[in-house]
Amino acid sequence: MATSFLSNADKSWFDDSVDVWFETFKSKITIHKEPLKTISVLNNPNYGYEENTNLEQVEYTPRYGTYYAVVKYENPNDLENVPDIKTRFTNQIISIQVKQDARDYIKNDNTLKIEFEEKSFNIISNDVVRKYFDNIYYVFYLEETK
Repeated sequence: MATSFLSNADKSWFDDSVDVWFETFKSKITIHKEPLKTISVLNNPNYGYEENTNLEQVEYTPRYGTYYAVVKYENPNDLENVPDIKTRFTNQIISIQVKQDARDYIKNDNTLKIEFEEKSFNIISNDVVRKYFDNIYYVFYLEETK
């Protein structure tokens, strides 16, 4: 017979506490993706000329999403042994803890940058799963761009 050190009520209380922690300390972040490229052909008939006079107009539409994350400024010395980080540190390193919807938006397509607090950051890690009983959060490490 399998037993647990925590009752279902304790687990539920812990899950609720994690949700309250996230809601209390969350910050709004903006995740920027590669812009959508739209090519329009403009017909510009120039009578008397035998060349193709159709002109192409290229338009870029920005794509971004706004989500919430808990932001933590990291001490670079503490991150030297984190295997998911792919670089050495010259700029400010932070971690963001996000919910599933933000994680999916970051992982889908190419993320150019993440902005908050009027600063811009690049992702330097894969997502790290943090599971708290029924709550799942994802952590990404970011490096400030200059």
